[in-house]
Amino acid sequence: SKGLDFLDVVLVNFASCEQAAPETAWSTLTHFLTENLGRTAVDSAARSYAFDANLHGMMCDELKLLVTGVTRARQRVFFFESNQQKRKPLFNFLRTLQLASYPAAGELDEGALSRKSTQEGWRQKGEQFLERQQWSDAGRCFAKSGHFLREAYAKARFFEGKGQILAAVTLALESCNKELAAELLQRDVAMLGSGWTPWHKKIQADCAWTRERSKCSCESKQALE
Repeated sequence: SKGLDFLDVVLVNFASCEQAAPETAWSTLTHFLTENLGRTAVDSAARSYAFDANLHGMMCDELKLLVTGVTRARQRVFFFESNQQKRKPLFNFLRTLQLASYPAAGELDEGALSRKSTQEGWRQKGEQFLERQQWSDAGRCFAKSGHFLREAYAKARFFEGKGQILAAVTLALESCNKELAAELLQRDVAMLGSGWTPWHKKIQADCAWTRERSKCSCESKQALE
């Protein structure tokens, strides 16, 4: 993965879990702040240790994991650490470089992590699902965003995968995608190898009616989108 997978990322006990590097290793960040960057730490009482490759080598792996976690987010990263002592070096480092804010107790209410969904957000998620060929999920997202043509297209692909050609063709026409409708019919005929059957001719007749019915529908939906 190249990052930016999610709007928000939550890292829980990254520096506090049993598998994490010890506090003395994390305290090398404070030393780096003062000695290498010439910055005065927000928490001036924080312990500081010079980096020792023999003692603190695992910090290299910890920082790689941290970069991986942080770069997954497009907008926000939340750190939750249950051990106040172990979290100090990391929090001190982020706050000193003004990379993070540290809310006081009680500032994080139940809605602090919530995010109101928008039509554009639903549309973008729908496009992501289309790229992954997750047709059903894409259709639901476009229904939420009000992009009816994209919803019909996603549903057409969904029914195509289910082998329900008539439904797929009808929805392809609803999405104003006549090329897809024709492709679906031709592919089905080719798979059967018996030419145009009465069943296909019936679908053609249904499509002819649907095409006329959907002409105005497509124009109105495009105007809405």
